[in-house]
Amino acid sequence: MRRGQIALRKGDLFEAKKLLNESTSALEKLVSKSNAFVFVPYVFSTEVHIRLGELDEAYQKCLATLNIKKTSNTNYANLMIDTLHYHAAVIQYKLRNFKKAFEHFCDFINSVKPISRSILGEARHNELEKLKAFELPSQKNTSLTVAIKNCFQMSTDIFEAIYGKEHPFVRDYTMINNEEAKKNI
Repeated sequence: MRRGQIALRKGDLFEAKKLLNESTSALEKLVSKSNAFVFVPYVFSTEVHIRLGELDEAYQKCLATLNIKKTSNTNYANLMIDTLHYHAAVIQYKLRNFKKAFEHFCDFINSVKPISRSILGEARHNELEKLKAFELPSQKNTSLTVAIKNCFQMSTDIFEAIYGKEHPFVRDYTMINNEEAKKNI
């Protein structure tokens, strides 16, 4: 699994896809699908599919993983599930299904907020609250596309707080998604 993650972060998407598929197959034979260890390669694999433009496959993998009843309730396992909600939002945005994208962003933000305090600590969590990173945009005051644009920025702020600005997931994925949304919406 780590080799697949390393390949993904280096930008070698085809190698990452191959290695993550191997990891997933091996893990499914060793542990139950509800084990947190199985969620991790699914999350990375979903990102690979998105980055390769395989949106339908990515969304099916994303939904299938979100429907698995997880047995682990750690911050890391919860963050992986939250990341899948983010991936689902990105997929639906790229498919131009803005209503569904917004729903997935709402799921992401509502789900990540409770765990952010324990992951980040009180001070950093409060900084995100001041940035209104957990305050879902109201569609009464703005259009759906502007709300989604705001959700991309909020998500980037959250992931940047968790991983740091220079982490490849943030730098090469969430920030790029955010920039694309700013240009296209």
